[in-house]
Amino acid sequence: MPPSVETLVQVLHTCSKAKDAIVALRLHSYASKNGLHSHSSLGTCMVSLFVEVGRMHLAQKVFDSLLCKDESSWSSLINGYVENGELGHALTLYEAMQDDLFQPNGFTLVNLINACIKLKDVERGCKVHAAIDRTGVLHVDNFVGSALVSMYVEFGLLLKAQELCNTLPVQNVVAWNVLISGCINHNQAKEALSSHEQMQLKGVFPNAITFSCILKACSSLGAMDKASEIRAEIGKSSLLKENLFLANVLIDTYAKSGMLKEAQEVFDLLPSRDVITWTTLIGGYVQHGQCEEALKCYELMQIEGPSPNAMTFVCILRACTTIEAFEKGMEIHTEFLRLGFMKTDPFIGSALIDMYSKWGKFSKACEVIDMLSVHNNVVTWTALISGYVHHNHGEEALKCLEQMQSQGVAPNAATFVCSLKACGSIRNAEKGSELHEQIVRWGLSEREASVGCALVDMYVKCGMLVEAKEVFDMLPDRNVVTWSALIMGYIQEELHEEVLYWLNRMDSEGVSPNAVTYIGSLKACGNICAIEKGTELHAEIARKGLLKDDLFLGSTMIDMYAKCGSLAKAQEIFHMLSTRNVVTWNALINCYARTEHGEMALYHFEGMKREAISPNAITYACVLKACGSIGAAEKGIKIHAEIGRSGLIRTDLFVASAMIDMYSKCGLIHQAQGVFDIIPFRNVVHWSALITGYAQQGEIEVALFLFERMVKEGNEPDSATFHIILSGCSHSGDIDKGETYFEIMSSAYGIPPMLHQHMCVVDLLGRSGQLEMAVAIIKKTPCHPSSAMWRAMLGACKKWGQVEVGRDAFHQAMQLDEKQTAAYVCMSNIYAMLKSHDIDTNVDKIYGSQICN
Repeated sequence: MPPSVETLVQVLHTCSKAKDAIVALRLHSYASKNGLHSHSSLGTCMVSLFVEVGRMHLAQKVFDSLLCKDESSWSSLINGYVENGELGHALTLYEAMQDDLFQPNGFTLVNLINACIKLKDVERGCKVHAAIDRTGVLHVDNFVGSALVSMYVEFGLLLKAQELCNTLPVQNVVAWNVLISGCINHNQAKEALSSHEQMQLKGVFPNAITFSCILKACSSLGAMDKASEIRAEIGKSSLLKENLFLANVLIDTYAKSGMLKEAQEVFDLLPSRDVITWTTLIGGYVQHGQCEEALKCYELMQIEGPSPNAMTFVCILRACTTIEAFEKGMEIHTEFLRLGFMKTDPFIGSALIDMYSKWGKFSKACEVIDMLSVHNNVVTWTALISGYVHHNHGEEALKCLEQMQSQGVAPNAATFVCSLKACGSIRNAEKGSELHEQIVRWGLSEREASVGCALVDMYVKCGMLVEAKEVFDMLPDRNVVTWSALIMGYIQEELHEEVLYWLNRMDSEGVSPNAVTYIGSLKACGNICAIEKGTELHAEIARKGLLKDDLFLGSTMIDMYAKCGSLAKAQEIFHMLSTRNVVTWNALINCYARTEHGEMALYHFEGMKREAISPNAITYACVLKACGSIGAAEKGIKIHAEIGRSGLIRTDLFVASAMIDMYSKCGLIHQAQGVFDIIPFRNVVHWSALITGYAQQGEIEVALFLFERMVKEGNEPDSATFHIILSGCSHSGDIDKGETYFEIMSSAYGIPPMLHQHMCVVDLLGRSGQLEMAVAIIKKTPCHPSSAMWRAMLGACKKWGQVEVGRDAFHQAMQLDEKQTAAYVCMSNIYAMLKSHDIDTNVDKIYGSQICN
């Protein structure tokens, strides 16, 4: 007796549960031979079975043979196509199902919505939503409503998702969580908070997921007052103790915002903690520079907590790196090796390489690279390159880049940033341009703002402002860091007017300056005495409250007012600063030392020490300059003794040169020589300071001897050195040597004579009576001769009684400034000295009208 349809249906259900494809095929064959496959209940079960075993072509064949298709058979086939990835076929089948006036169940509708999401088919998704609205499914099935909200969120249609959430006939927390989470994923944290408020107005109570999402939104916006409100709301329930994920998010929110006390409070309240809890707190301490606390927390974790994971170790390595905890770092390295993390986690390897590189232990860093089984990745190589750059080993960084590329590892944005810094540090513009070409080919400067900024900075440091500006102009997005890099380039090249132009342009493009921008701009104002613009910037900085936190900015402002001649304002700024360190004291002391107010510089030097601020090399250089300017030899000797105890004379070149200069200006040339003799490394500044001292004492022969000795020891003279020598020759009347040094200045050393060097030679020739040669030198001056040169000629003409040359010099001086009283007096004296009756000595008659003017 053949089995009944009911028996076959039961067998099919059993096969479906067991996913028995062989029995299913036999039953299908039997049903086909006996004409049973078109039977409604049997056919529907067979469709469902073939869907379960993944035989969609047979499921479709049986479905097509059914004389009477019901909702179940349609839904089974649609679900099968979705599960097998044939999403378009599933949606087409759904449209046919609607034509037959059937509606799928909630599970199938969710599958169809997910199909639209995966296909990114907005149009079909909206049609599915419209069909669902017509059926009234949303009144009974929360999952369908939540799936629709998820679809609109995935499509980025957040307003549509919000509208749907507000109008759902049955409000539920799942749909609102989908919306709030979607807002955060689309970087719309404010909309997430707004949606949370709307949710509460609808009477929907948040759950742990809602609170977690809202806390993330607060962290993103820095809305810590709102986060504290959420914490209080959570505290009314037992959620914090029951849901560790929520607790971890709350700790992370506080930790990222720097509210470490609050993070610790939440941590201490938890009945249990997992590795994420511990690592989040440790990471917060490291992020905000409290590395000792991070290490204490790690020690406690080892005693009472779970085993650290890779991220815990990465955080601790960063802490060790920051505070140079060598022993602890080595201990953790050993722990990695024991646990086998080195072979499985590239981030740990990168953190180790970063640690050893930052400490300057490059051999250890290279050992780690060799040990890593996965060392051929860009993260580890970039960590090593960054370490070389950190220690100003630009050449080694670029060699490391070449080695990395030779092993087939492509650089990323961070690698390029580090490599460009290396090029800038060693002024290797050729390599920098090569990297620039590669960056352009990959389109990185357009996608990565940090790379564009690094390119600008590299060209700036290489002195290539034109190229820096070209890169700058091509960047799609210019942030304050990029603007500051360009502005500092113009400062570096002493193009101070251009700095203020770029500052104004930056403002017109709506980019707000930061402390670095203001520092560059204030320097420019000081160097061109633009006190009005400097005062305007001061007001702007004060409004933003930047002076309270940035002492270097305060020091720069003091320096700006001092250079503009407003010492009282500089002093006022100094006293307004909430705290003062050695940098701010140096700025004030230097402004007095530089403006020949030596007594005030020394007064503030003593005030600095009274406030227990230890002087540094710059402080000593400034006060020694002040001593020299006022001839305070006794004070200078005391400061010398103080510096001697610190050992700075032998280690700091600026202090040593300032001390030589101070003794020279005070006439204590033998003490200057004594300081010079004990310096282990001497440069042209030290030699020039000593040569100046001897020249000023009239010991020109010693000065010339030192000049020759300096050259023999490999120190090339600069323009300032030649000025000293030429001035000394002029005062001693040594014409031959003066002419010789003037000639070799350009011929042997390639230093073009400046106006003051020409002046020395003119003075030298005038003193020796070679007036025609002196006039020729004046006329050959590459820059425009000054009136001082012609006045020097008038003085020489008076000495040698040269009336005709004097008249010519007088006329030249008048062309430069016809109201020069000194020139009239000189010419009057020349005529007054002449006794010859052949020459009209009445200068008042000849030049009377001019003198009256």
